Formats: sequence, structure tokens, C-alpha cells
Amino acid sequence: MRVALCGLGAIGTEILKRLIERSHEIVAAVDSDPEKAGRSVAEVTGSALGIRIQPSIEGVKPDDTDVVVFSTRSRLSEVSNAHIIALSLGKQLKADKVKESVY
Repeated sequence: MRVALCGLGAIGTEILKRLIERSHEIVAAVDSDPEKAGRSVAEVTGSALGIRIQPSIEGVKPDDTDVVVFSTRSRLSEVSNAHIIALSLGKQLKADKVKESVY
């Protein structure tokens, strides 16, 4: 499955590891933190992925991904715009908060 991962904090980095272990292809990474955006996933997480972290989900190409996984803030009011963009791409949406899961 081709995955766009939003959020590369501690939990997002663990989710990234699990996705890679399960042979999912990470096609995009997004993090709004200016210290992460623009750097490679390898630099930020220590993984072997050389793809660049985008500052917004708006840069994710719809045809390149099957699912968008969110590991970002817990408050829906803070992430609803990004969720709406992901859904408008016609993609499945998975979140790591509450009882939702990527597995």
C-alpha cells in the first residue's frame, strides 16, 4: 500500500517503522514543524527513506497514494483542515488517536 504519513513526532516515527516493517511504501511525509519540513525523512527519523518532508498535505499527489495516515495533534479543531484535504483526495484516512489505528 502506498502511504502518505502526516506527523513525524515520536508516535509518527514509530508508526513509520511499523509501516516499513509491513512492506508499505511511504510515498509522502508531512510535518508542519519548520525544523522538519524540507529535510529528508532519514535525517529526522533515522530511517533509510530519502524523501523530503513536506510542510502541508496540500503537496501530496492524489495519484501517488492509497491511504493517508495521521499522527498529529489530538484536537480535531487543529487538524480538521488537513483531514478534509486528505478526504478530498479520495483517500482512506487513518489516525492514531483515540481508538483509531493504522493496523
